[in-house]
Amino acid sequence: MSRTNASQFSVHGAGGVTHQKLPVRYAYLLILLVTVGLTWTTNVNGIIAYASRAFALFYMLQCGVAFLVARQLKDLSHRSLHLANFAFLALMCLPVFVLGIPSS
Repeated sequence: MSRTNASQFSVHGAGGVTHQKLPVRYAYLLILLVTVGLTWTTNVNGIIAYASRAFALFYMLQCGVAFLVARQLKDLSHRSLHLANFAFLALMCLPVFVLGIPSS
């Protein structure tokens, strides 16, 4: 796996998930083991498909959060347009997350 792909597993994110109970050096080890395991068990197109699906899920959740925040802001100009845009973008990310498959 390339350094760029491996770096997408954030050590700081791993620390946040473990609520700082996992020392950073062990987080690096865990990320290394997952990265090597994924590389050995998957082809490059499969890894790219997994990464694309993960990003689609991330952006779908971000659009969901933006939708909820915009819904709470009563004084937001063009509020209904923002709500519709966030909902549309979240719905567009859903099939990429669910149906994303490797190209070969």
